[in-house]
Amino acid sequence: TSRSAQYIQMTGLMSVLRSVTARLPTGTVFRAAQSIGVESVLLRAYWAAVSTVSNGTRTLSCAGVESEFAVTSLSDHRITTVGFSNERPVYEDLLSTVREDDVFLDVGANVGTFTCLVGKRAGGVVAVEPHAENVERLRRNLALNDLDIDVVESVLWNETDTLKLDLSPHSALQHSLKRPQREESVEVSAVPGDHLVKAGRIDHPTVIKLDVEGAEIEVLKGLSETLSSERCRVVYCEPHPPH
Repeated sequence: TSRSAQYIQMTGLMSVLRSVTARLPTGTVFRAAQSIGVESVLLRAYWAAVSTVSNGTRTLSCAGVESEFAVTSLSDHRITTVGFSNERPVYEDLLSTVREDDVFLDVGANVGTFTCLVGKRAGGVVAVEPHAENVERLRRNLALNDLDIDVVESVLWNETDTLKLDLSPHSALQHSLKRPQREESVEVSAVPGDHLVKAGRIDHPTVIKLDVEGAEIEVLKGLSETLSSERCRVVYCEPHPPH
């Protein structure tokens, strides 16, 4: 791998390889590989190429803010390339909107791309993420950026409950509470966001980002009192169609 990396650097192909590997998961070749059942073979080759150029981390820069992220898996790479690129306008608007006195609530924090970038600008940040593996990667990214941020390892919901989180085999960005359960799922605790605010478990948010793969209505119902407060001034919500 080190010899390959040296060759790529010497021949000036690093930027080309980054461009190709960023686009492959959403391209025609990848979809064709899925259709004929050789997706896993293509993914192994794809990740070998990505590992050659990533050096284990990637820096994301947006609206004058930079954060470092660990890239130790294909999922990490997808999140910090395709995922970040697709949502860049949201990042730019959010980072331009948030103030030093804001408390940012990141619901569906995943590995912390929004959390870490906004954490460099907002006065307070709370990250909500139910999946243990994502939480581990989130904490790793917080450490890379020297951020001391409150992490709630739970689901925000409209009632206190225990739910099953369906795990996507394709991306950590696609784990869902609303998709029909497949073979791989995990139990996660659920609590209304209003309960956490009332109990003082988290500070009252002024800016909220919501990305929960189809569970938006339940999460919003559980935050109804918080949302009705004048203190909450901006909400970013990514709606998803019913599964």
